[in-house]
Amino acid sequence: MAVKTRIFSFLFAIFLALPGPAAAGPAAGEKPPLAITMQTPDSSQGTVFMGKTIIAGRVEAENRLASLTINNIPLTMPASGPVFFSQVTELNPGENVLTVKAVDAVGNTVVKTFHITRKPASQIQLSERLSLAVLPFKRETAGAPALPGFQDRLTHALTAENRFHMIERHHLELILREQHLNRASLVSPQTAAKIGRLATARAVLTGTIMNIHGQTVVKARMVDVETSKIICTRKVWETPEDVRGGDMAERLAIMFHQEFPLTAGRIIKNEGESITVDLGRGRVKPGRGLIIFREEPVIHPATGKKVGMDIRILGHARVITVFSETAVARLVDDDGETVKRLDRVITE
Repeated sequence: MAVKTRIFSFLFAIFLALPGPAAAGPAAGEKPPLAITMQTPDSSQGTVFMGKTIIAGRVEAENRLASLTINNIPLTMPASGPVFFSQVTELNPGENVLTVKAVDAVGNTVVKTFHITRKPASQIQLSERLSLAVLPFKRETAGAPALPGFQDRLTHALTAENRFHMIERHHLELILREQHLNRASLVSPQTAAKIGRLATARAVLTGTIMNIHGQTVVKARMVDVETSKIICTRKVWETPEDVRGGDMAERLAIMFHQEFPLTAGRIIKNEGESITVDLGRGRVKPGRGLIIFREEPVIHPATGKKVGMDIRILGHARVITVFSETAVARLVDDDGETVKRLDRVITE
């Protein structure tokens, strides 16, 4: 009997030592009960040059969402349906930690944390920066608010930071009247690009205003005038109680400023029809334009002293391929003889 007892105790000890069942969680391919999908920031946005950023995305929950906070600040949520959010957040110089936290009614919690470093911009401004036209936005769904003055507010917000050269609205209205175009037709990238060419813009912003699950959604598309292709798309959301066209315009403007940062570098290799620059991944993207320029000292004719710097535009290039530390760009309006190694470049 003692032997049987010892054997049973030994087997019971082995049973206790065995690992227990894994913690409950979604199986492979199974949708989690609570999830946050981020639009911005993403993992590649490590360093920014602006004093503000956008935290935007959506929350999907099987159960009722109890709370949603950004940096511990609660957000207004709709009564039902998926929850979209987009919030302007101030950034301090140096490293900033941004946190999005969602909690549902049964206690499920999801937290997203991002680290963003803000470096004050020290790049020069050139008069040939990217010219941009903002077209009227179309109300696409029933119940979508009119957002009066949204086009003007977005244009004004984009003018801040002196990043883009904005085409004046009255010039665009003259073109639209001459072409007999309405808001509905402006959603087409081909039509938007045509208007952009007539307005001598390099890119055009067009978009739609929608009502989705009781939330106002503004979707903006930037179209390359030369190729008629959509360069990038951005969305902002707002609940009916908080809809303010000015706030939504500011958020969109910040998103496009982040998408097109002013970054400068130098040419490190010249191969005639193409150049290699020291702008790598995270600083420039394929398809983006570069302005090639040279800084030359201005010498006082009487004293012989240097009194300033003169900037001479040498040409333009379009980025083809981006590597971790460098990028290759094709020269657009230069034969390669004028451009030299160590000449400077800046994003359009």
